[in-house]
Amino acid sequence: MAVGLLMGLSACAPLDGDRLRLFDRADTAIATETPPAVSTPETVTTQVLAAELALSRNQPAAASQRYAEAARLSSDPALARRAAELAMRVDEPDRALAMAERWQALDPDSVEAHQILGIMQLEQGAIDQARATLVDGVPEDPKAREAAIGRLGSLLQRQFPDRAAVSVMQSLTAAYPVSPAAQLALARLAMQVDELGLAQDAVDQAIALRDDWTPARLLRAELLLAQDRPEVALAQYRRLFEAGERGPRLLNMAAVLAINTEAYALAEVVLEAMREGQPGLVVQSRVLEGDMLRKRGEYAQSLAVLNEGLENHPRSTDLRYARALTRLMLEQIDQAVSELEALVDEQPDEPRLLNALGYTLIDRTDRLDAGAELIERAYALAPDNPAIIDSMGWAAFLQGHPEEALEYLRTAHERALSDPEIAAHLGEVLWVLGRRDQARSVWEAALESQPDHPVLRETQERLDP
Repeated sequence: MAVGLLMGLSACAPLDGDRLRLFDRADTAIATETPPAVSTPETVTTQVLAAELALSRNQPAAASQRYAEAARLSSDPALARRAAELAMRVDEPDRALAMAERWQALDPDSVEAHQILGIMQLEQGAIDQARATLVDGVPEDPKAREAAIGRLGSLLQRQFPDRAAVSVMQSLTAAYPVSPAAQLALARLAMQVDELGLAQDAVDQAIALRDDWTPARLLRAELLLAQDRPEVALAQYRRLFEAGERGPRLLNMAAVLAINTEAYALAEVVLEAMREGQPGLVVQSRVLEGDMLRKRGEYAQSLAVLNEGLENHPRSTDLRYARALTRLMLEQIDQAVSELEALVDEQPDEPRLLNALGYTLIDRTDRLDAGAELIERAYALAPDNPAIIDSMGWAAFLQGHPEEALEYLRTAHERALSDPEIAAHLGEVLWVLGRRDQARSVWEAALESQPDHPVLRETQERLDP
């Protein structure tokens, strides 16, 4: 876990940083005797040279030990910092904690020293100490304070997606109640542990403190999605988009939501903005446009858009996968299977691709056993994915095992209540097992939100005309 800290603090000195490069070369002999009790420049230098030589020989553990000794002999906080970083790199938490404590003691005004020390304390389960260290390390200047809290929030979110990080950030919001950064960080951390009520309160407070803050408004929209309120979330994205926000995350989420809620006019405008203002989203815009056209039943147009995208990005997995799905809707089964087989050959451990090919084989060809084997591989890699669980159930049903199928399909349906195809499958298995009232209830509930879904409608009309 601690290794990630090195990536999280951009201001941390690199392992060959100028502040610690005492000589251009490190080719002197490594000292083997125990350093004297009294520090001298020569003994510190000897330890640093030995450490740098160990690094040049790809011996980071030995280098960490040498830098720790140099830090103990020196009052230079840069050495303590370097020693703490190396100890984290080689996963020596006790040494890292000791060096972080020395760094903070030698440089008590360093925000980074406090944050590293607090994180190391948190990693070792000393939550109360971590709270005190991190609160104490927040600078007084409001601008510096917001930057420091924002950086700490990102670090906690990446390193500690658990309740301990939420508790630490709650201490910061209590200590600095007018800090928008603290409230936003608390909201993000609370979302990670599924405390949506706490996240809602925190993000609302962040917006109350800083009304025009786009990151907070984006998080509010994401929270609405987590609460299964897509229409309200889309309204948030629409307002931000119409106010001129063009960040990649906003554009992508706005386009996806607009397509899913059939707000196609908005989707088209957002997709165009993705292509014009975000070069990194060009492929994604084509994939989403192809999905939108497929959802509208405009299969030939979908294929044309995806082919156009592949002319410029011929190796894009997402475009090729989307084209395979469109070809299935055009009844180009052989071409779709060939596309998916090529993708699976290239990425044999990708569950989405294994499931797509497996499901296509069991549902659209006579290669039932081969498809079921692919689905089982996908399930082994992603056993919690509702689409893959559904495929497991449907394969079992087609192989003549409806009771086994029912178990899978009930689980898939519970995890993805809004998926009409899963509802269609579950209803069909219930129907075959003679539980027809239950089947009708499943279909009717799904039809309320997806009255025109082709698989759902065909299943109901075929079995219960």
